Amino acid sequence: MDGVAFVFSASLYAGHIKVVADDSQVDVYTVDRKTGVFHGQSDSVVCKKIGGRSYAVGAASVKVDEVMCNQRRIKMYKRMLSSSETFIGSDGLQYKWKVKGMCSAYLWVDGGSEHLLAVYTAESRFWSRCPAVLTVYADALGMLDEVVVTCVYIARKIQMLQDG
Repeated sequence: MDGVAFVFSASLYAGHIKVVADDSQVDVYTVDRKTGVFHGQSDSVVCKKIGGRSYAVGAASVKVDEVMCNQRRIKMYKRMLSSSETFIGSDGLQYKWKVKGMCSAYLWVDGGSEHLLAVYTAESRFWSRCPAVLTVYADALGMLDEVVVTCVYIARKIQMLQDG
């Protein structure tokens, strides 16, 4: 499967993170949020750099289980007794982030499709320090902003699971 891999430049505990693609043709994203003891559930603001300028793409809020992407509010729905989170894309289709343990998540079109759109692998904090990586496959590049912003939301949820 062809696609683009994005590497998160710093730990999700950092206040400023660059999300850089392995393909120079693809835009660079940044994620900013307040850090510290009293900001555990603060919103993560996502921007995209185009031609040296930074533009707001949206925000991810684990407090209210929603993201904003390109001025569109996207509600994230958690399934009962499941680690999956679903959302309705701007194309009207329902998508599902399936969280596996505390280390990865997979984005699918919901409804039994075996069509993988993206994979998020969380930062390794134990034996070897490996950065978080988001791989977006070719079929999802048309909705890249939505994939990145919902992934930031899922990454924060995984981080909260890891922290207990």
